[in-house]
Amino acid sequence: MLTDKITFTVPFFDMDALSVVWHGNYVKYLEQGRESFGKKFGLEYKRVFDNGFIIPVADMHIRYLAPTQAGDTLRLETSLKLDRAAKLHFFYNLFKDIDNQLIIQAETTQLFVSVNGDFSATNPPFFSEWKKKMENTYFFFASEPEKTDGNYKIDVELNDECAVYRGHFPGNPISPGVCNMNMIRQCAERITGARLRIKDITHCRFLALITPKTEKYLTVNISFSEEENNTLPVIASICDHSGKIFVDFKGKMIKI
Repeated sequence: MLTDKITFTVPFFDMDALSVVWHGNYVKYLEQGRESFGKKFGLEYKRVFDNGFIIPVADMHIRYLAPTQAGDTLRLETSLKLDRAAKLHFFYNLFKDIDNQLIIQAETTQLFVSVNGDFSATNPPFFSEWKKKMENTYFFFASEPEKTDGNYKIDVELNDECAVYRGHFPGNPISPGVCNMNMIRQCAERITGARLRIKDITHCRFLALITPKTEKYLTVNISFSEEENNTLPVIASICDHSGKIFVDFKGKMIKI
């Protein structure tokens, strides 16, 4: 599933007479999650509207598991499962950020209605194109480049819905080595702001399998040596947040 995460602090005005968040305000939090999801994955409400549609909520289910209060920092994970139907079926998990206590679980279903009020039983063309793009995108940038002592790191999120993973291999998907190499190259492009291609590989070690279902969130670490003739010596690695290294790379990239 495609997943977006946001954190926010509960405002005082969301409290009810019992000094906990009024149950109806959680519906608003789900809307915030969908807004952030759309911004991250290119499915903003404005884009939907500009293509002649609105997507009203047709069904919603919420399980209330624990209360929250003003000042609590919450983390909302909003996920969309891609399928063939002309609908958006979101799943939500809301946690208290300090201790990962699960506050609510929810689902919503949105349907496509034209701006003229006509229900669409088939996928609008722009939505079909968007789904095809998502199915062929094997990772997303989850952070901007961060520089520390001359070294860069970028957090990435694997798209376990990608057709590449479904084919490599069916029932037991792993990230192909060529995709891991390309992930490093694209992160280097994001850091330098230049188009790059890999020119030479001194060594590239695949130290552990990357499985998109379990290693969904990864960090790419990159350092550059001095540029010569539009060529950048690069040392890079792909690891998880515990520091486990999956790929170790050393080589050169050339600006194109």
